[in-house]
Amino acid sequence: SLITKGVLDHEGVQSYGIHVRITDKGGLDSIALVTIVVDDVNEPPVLRDTTLEIHESQMPSNTEAIVSLRDLSWDPESPVSRLKYYIISGNDDKFLLNATSGRLTLNEKLNYEYKSQYIIKVYAVDPGELKDTATITINVIDDNDPPVFVSNDFVVNEHNPENLFVGKLEAKDEDNNLNFKNLKYYLLEDPSYLFSVTLDGKIVVKDADVLDYEIQNEYVIKVRVRDAGGLADTMDVLIMVDDINEKPVINDTTVHVKEHVDARVITKLGVFDFDKGQRHTFSLLGSSDTIQVNSD
Repeated sequence: SLITKGVLDHEGVQSYGIHVRITDKGGLDSIALVTIVVDDVNEPPVLRDTTLEIHESQMPSNTEAIVSLRDLSWDPESPVSRLKYYIISGNDDKFLLNATSGRLTLNEKLNYEYKSQYIIKVYAVDPGELKDTATITINVIDDNDPPVFVSNDFVVNEHNPENLFVGKLEAKDEDNNLNFKNLKYYLLEDPSYLFSVTLDGKIVVKDADVLDYEIQNEYVIKVRVRDAGGLADTMDVLIMVDDINEKPVINDTTVHVKEHVDARVITKLGVFDFDKGQRHTFSLLGSSDTIQVNSD
């Protein structure tokens, strides 16, 4: 019997020629050539694991490959161009894999704050349906995200004290990295010169007594927020002045009237009121048998 002493590999040696001698008890012998042909059988492809890094700011692209699985493949039977590639799990619709070329591309923009690592299981299959699996680990690199203002509108009463606090600006920043997230606020434009903005976002009225609903009932200022990485957002802020009831003013007056006259209107009292459209009621302080006042 011929017995193999090791593993035969068609891709290494396709055939062997062995001379075998047979000898009998009388010393006679014969020699024969035995040709051993190693038949080729399909062997599975090999697909290597790999680890990659991608910046969260990288834009999706159907043409720019993150990695080519062909570069990670080897098939002893045929060129790797005959392999097909497929995703098993871990994709989350963020990546696309071309089954023919093995090119893995970015399908959607990544967000480090949402997910910082993707572990994608893939496999390569040859024409004989033999396959190998591998793990593609993709680590997302945190980039600075810009701050974004939340809608900020404020209401302040007219005729308030100086240094009145109007409200606090608010902006969102998705960064978990505190080196990026330190937000500071700035006043860019204020045509009225009435307001100031602190670095932590507080809007303050510099001269609140100037605020008068009857003169101007709203103001618009432009503000900016900037993070520690230099990214910024700007926004127009509407500050509305709320009308408050102000007391009317009646002027002192002296009226001359002749004695012994019938009842009649002797004067119209002078009244001033900052609030437009107000209806006023008049009354005497104390009582009088000869003088009365009405609101007509």
